[in-house]
Amino acid sequence: CEGSGALLHDFHHVGIERLDYLEFLFNRKQNGQFIFSGELEIVRDMQKAILYCGEYPHIAPEIALLYKAANAENPDYQRDDEAAITMLDGEQLSWFHDGIKKLYPQGHPWNGK
Repeated sequence: CEGSGALLHDFHHVGIERLDYLEFLFNRKQNGQFIFSGELEIVRDMQKAILYCGEYPHIAPEIALLYKAANAENPDYQRDDEAAITMLDGEQLSWFHDGIKKLYPQGHPWNGK
């Protein structure tokens, strides 16, 4: 969806004919805030955390990337980071980098991009 923050991908372009699975992430919310993976210091306003493409909700790309950061050596996740990071606006990018710093105070390969 144009302007929704959704990162749409042409699956047929990479040879995928159909999706094999649907992933669910279970998180908490409190006082209108999305709580990232139980980390009370990493929160996002629900309106920014859950975006819509028409009637279909999806997680904001900066949150998806933060989840993928736990497995940054995965080549697919590295490609996702490289593609998505250029599409985030300044506020999304700032939130992502703040989250990386909180989760990985010792440093992370995706911080500083």
